[in-house]
Amino acid sequence: MFDFETDELGYLREPESTELEYKENFHRGDDVLKYIKTLVGMANNTGGRIVFGVKNSPNVPVGMTNTKFEMLDPAYIEELMLKYFTPALKWKMGIVTHEGKRFGVLSVEEAEKKPVMCVRPHHPILREGAIYYRYYGETREINYAELQKLLEQESLLFLLKKQQKVALF
Repeated sequence: MFDFETDELGYLREPESTELEYKENFHRGDDVLKYIKTLVGMANNTGGRIVFGVKNSPNVPVGMTNTKFEMLDPAYIEELMLKYFTPALKWKMGIVTHEGKRFGVLSVEEAEKKPVMCVRPHHPILREGAIYYRYYGETREINYAELQKLLEQESLLFLLKKQQKVALF
């Protein structure tokens, strides 16, 4: 689920990226929607994971200091995802132990059908009709260039599937 490769100072070698986000602890409330927004952005790109238990700047694996992640029912995250986004995502959650410390991991696969879109607002976190996209170290609404590429890829996939069906007859 995650590689804890560190340098001589104990900092994680892998920085935040389009596929990786670090958080020091898992929090409930509106923060859960922020995590889901990040997962959606990753799914609209190439997939990725959020690792809880990593101190920010520098990225040091310290482990989670609360039990909120372990107490979370995955059905709650799924319910929120389905309430605010479509189509559905393939995602997982798990606990990783490293050097006696606990880390939470939320991971998501690249969306099979893009774009994954927000269908209901939750001010100020989510905007109805928005397409969130994961950029290097941040998740925000998609810009024109990425949206155009994403739609071109989806159009090409549609045409290939259509051509495949015609070839079968």
